[in-house]
Amino acid sequence: MPEDTPHLRRLPDREPRDTERLAAVSALSDARARGEISQDDQLERTDMAVRVATLAELVELVEDLREPPRLPGPLPGRRAVLLGAVGLVAAGAGFAVLNRGDDPPRATPRPAPASSAPTPRPIPTPIPAPTPTPEPPPDIDLYSVAGLEVLFAEYHAALGTWKAYDVSVSDHTQASADAAVLPIRKRRLQWWSWSSDERWTTNFDPQVVTTVRKQVIDLRKVDLPAVIANIPRARRSANVEEPDAPGISFTYDPEYGGIVEFHISNQYSEVGTMTTDLAGRILERRPFVRS
Repeated sequence: MPEDTPHLRRLPDREPRDTERLAAVSALSDARARGEISQDDQLERTDMAVRVATLAELVELVEDLREPPRLPGPLPGRRAVLLGAVGLVAAGAGFAVLNRGDDPPRATPRPAPASSAPTPRPIPTPIPAPTPTPEPPPDIDLYSVAGLEVLFAEYHAALGTWKAYDVSVSDHTQASADAAVLPIRKRRLQWWSWSSDERWTTNFDPQVVTTVRKQVIDLRKVDLPAVIANIPRARRSANVEEPDAPGISFTYDPEYGGIVEFHISNQYSEVGTMTTDLAGRILERRPFVRS
C-alpha cells in the first residue's frame, strides 16, 4: 500500500466516523471471501481499521481492494485553490479598470455641517453556531461476520492480545468475555462486557485462574463465516420450539481444544446445544428431549 500519496494528503484531516470504520471492515470481509486477501491480512487490517486516527489512514487500508468502500472524496488541492483565487482577483481587477474608463466624472461632495454627527451603525447580534447533531452509532450485528470481526478487533485493541478464556455473544448487540490479562503465562482473567453503545468495558479486578481445565483460545483461529453458517444448523438440531436469540461461546474444552458452542433456548426453559471446533466442523449435538 502507498505510504504517502497526493490524494491521501487532500482527504479531510479528521478522525474516521464509526460508519466509515464499519464500511472498511465489511469491505475487508468481502475481499477475504473473494480470496483477494489472506485471513491474517484481513485480521491485521481489521484491527488497524478500528484504531487508526485519521481518515487518510483508513482509506489507505482498503484502497488496494478491487471493491473498496465509498468513503469521502479528496478535497481540492492547493494548486486548484490558488489558481481559482488568482482568476477571481484578475477578473475583479479587469472589471474595475473598465468601470473606471466609462464612468462620468463625479461631483466633489460637500462637507457635512460641523454640527451633524454621523449616525452610529447598529451592532449585529451574533448568531450562535448550530449545535452539531451527534452521529448515531453504526448498526453492528454480532450474528454477522462483519459484526464478529469488529467484536474481536476491538477486544484486541482493548486487551492487547487475541487470546481469551471465553468470549460469549448473548444477542445481536451484547457480548461478554473472560479476558486473558497480559502476560498470559501468569494465568489471570478479567470479566469484560461489550455493547453497541459502550463497546468493551470492565469494572472488575483480574483474578487468578486456578483450574487447569480452563485454557486460552486464539480468536484469530475462529472461522467466522463457518460460525454464522452454523447458526441455522444449531437451531434446527436443538429441537427447541420458538427459540430465542442463540448464545454463542468461543471457549476451551479439555477434550476438543478450542470450540464454538451454540446454546438454543426459549421462554419454556427448553435448551439444546451444538458444539463445533474453531474451523466449524460439528463435534457434538445435544437436542432438547421432551418427556
